[in-house]
Amino acid sequence: MRALLLLFVLILASGAAFFGINRVALQLRPVYPAGQGFYLRYEKYETLEKALAELERRKVIRDAEVLQWVARIKPGSRLVAPGSYYVYAGMPPLEALTALQTPTTAWLKMREGYWIRRNAERVGQTQLIDEEDYIRLANHAELFQGVVEAPIPRTGSLEGYLYPDQYPLGPQTGARQLIEAQLRAFEEKVWIPLGRPSASDLHRWVTVGSMVELEAGKDIERPIIAGVIENRARIGMHLHIDATVLYALQEWRSLRVVEYRSVKSPYNTYLHRGLPPGPIGSPSAASVLAAKNPKNHDYLFYVTTPFSDRRHIFARTYAEHLRNVWYLRNITDKKLMEAGKFPGLDALIAEAERVHALPKVAKTAAPVVPKRKPASAAKGLPKKSSKPAPAAKPLETYPAKVGPEDGPRKADD
Repeated sequence: MRALLLLFVLILASGAAFFGINRVALQLRPVYPAGQGFYLRYEKYETLEKALAELERRKVIRDAEVLQWVARIKPGSRLVAPGSYYVYAGMPPLEALTALQTPTTAWLKMREGYWIRRNAERVGQTQLIDEEDYIRLANHAELFQGVVEAPIPRTGSLEGYLYPDQYPLGPQTGARQLIEAQLRAFEEKVWIPLGRPSASDLHRWVTVGSMVELEAGKDIERPIIAGVIENRARIGMHLHIDATVLYALQEWRSLRVVEYRSVKSPYNTYLHRGLPPGPIGSPSAASVLAAKNPKNHDYLFYVTTPFSDRRHIFARTYAEHLRNVWYLRNITDKKLMEAGKFPGLDALIAEAERVHALPKVAKTAAPVVPKRKPASAAKGLPKKSSKPAPAAKPLETYPAKVGPEDGPRKADD
């Protein structure tokens, strides 16, 4: 009888051990499906038990209790030190356990040209700093007086002064600490190299630089575009920069035709002459330097080419600008070329009048058509005129760009 009882106990123990081992094996499998990685941050020491419970809650591991059993037989601290820890749903549980003993430095890249709310989205994606906290503090410049010597705004927004760079996010880094680091970077990389300018000069250069940042595709063109902006501002022309309207909307997308004039904001450079009230984003040091030292020329217009580096073609007169636009449309639209269809200059002028509600403009002479054209494309080309192009109307009535673009330039991600 005792032998049978002992055998029964052994069978129960074996079964319990089997199911226990099987449970451990099942719970140590990675979570499926895998998810995006994120950082956990602890500002002070935390127990391993609470840290593992957080991983289970956020679907990184299946069972925190099972992993605690494993941790008891592995060498290592039972505490998680202050720091940032990178984890992701789907990582092997034993790897997650090791990750909690290996703090890493989280880095945040703040993009050139982005305005405060757009960069705040990147801040929020780290899950280490609250996005709304960052926006709230960045719009209260009075809270940061004395952080730097540079003449930052006394009240209101810090737009344009939060330098776009890569920043480490330590255990103690919150929204305030990040903004302070950005202001110190602005002082070091912009204000001091510019020669410690006054508040008024700095504000103007940062404002122009923020537009240059979004318009220029190549470094060599930054001072040229800054020169166009200054030329237009000097003679009272509208700047007609799409990004200023998008800033007023706080949306980054292609503008609809009606929005050029329906968006009522002092930042809308289609409605208001001169510079906008302030920066429309975070310019790089190169763009602010270009704003300080704009190229001396007499260009008033430019059009973006379809090439990958987004270079521009510049023009002094509206007639010359229309020729450039017409030329680019015809040499780059292969489908129209093959079909022998070309939108002539008259159609282009009509589009400009429709989009920007301009007065009627005089017809211009057709541009010189490149010699290398498919034979099928000859039909429909406007004839060359031996007469000189008629004088353009007063320049202040014309936009810098004709018609809606394909959309504003997006900063590289």
